[in-house]
Amino acid sequence: HHFLSPELSNNAKNFNQYDLTLGLGFAFDTQQRAPRRTRIAAASKPYTDPLAEQVHSLKAEIETMKEKRTEIQAIIEAFYIRSDFQTTTDLISALDRGLPIEGSEVSVIDPLTREVKIKGMVATIQKTGRNTTVLTLKQNQWQTTLTVARNPLLVTVGGDAVRSITMANVDTSLLITTIKESEEFAKELAKVKYYEGRLGELNQQIKQAQDEFRELSKQYEERRKEIAVNAPNTTIIYEQDFGRRNFGQFNDFHPYQFYNPPYYQYVAPVVINSTPPSPEQREQYIERKKEYIKNLKNR
Repeated sequence: HHFLSPELSNNAKNFNQYDLTLGLGFAFDTQQRAPRRTRIAAASKPYTDPLAEQVHSLKAEIETMKEKRTEIQAIIEAFYIRSDFQTTTDLISALDRGLPIEGSEVSVIDPLTREVKIKGMVATIQKTGRNTTVLTLKQNQWQTTLTVARNPLLVTVGGDAVRSITMANVDTSLLITTIKESEEFAKELAKVKYYEGRLGELNQQIKQAQDEFRELSKQYEERRKEIAVNAPNTTIIYEQDFGRRNFGQFNDFHPYQFYNPPYYQYVAPVVINSTPPSPEQREQYIERKKEYIKNLKNR
């Protein structure tokens, strides 16, 4: 609304009126702009390489699996070095009492030098005479015989007689180790068998994860070099799509699927079968026990 008093101007009559002007304007901008989707994404969050997150996540998962493997190995080792599941007695007393000694462990010790002449599993027992018993002993892939003759006493390992063993020291020279038949041992053995199976699976899973980690690390290093070379002229694009992240140059997407942990699922046993172990299981137990004790001594 324009107003000017006629006293101030000879041509002021047109100023006391309403006036409305319509028009169309133009603006020219020579600056190149990125697509709207890119500008919004870049403003909403900083760029992080999804492949780097994959590598970091997989590395952490491998460490977790290794910790679980160490726990399982400790449980197995603790079982095999226990001695309360076994009992040791002299061989002649066991033979006289008719104890079932097949699958048990026999040790022949020289009473003079305390040297262990032989230690092995009893595979077979055979009486070849009124006072003579022959035992077949198994050592890994080898077998030998132990002959015990009485009246007079003579102990022969293979074809070599151990003449230092007499009736006075026979109870400390010929020893047999047997497993106590107890429900506790059967339960513990079943539990350890489960853990041994889990340990094998876990080792395989760790190997697979390590192979993938090496491959992802290689891809990540190549990606870093690519970004470093193209950084001045590169527009980073973000797009979230149902758990998958895409990144790359504009109109050049490179999708990578996120690593989805966990690689393994550990489930503790709930029900343990307490069925008495078979002779084969008892034999495997003794062999494994010897292996664990040997490894402990060699540390």
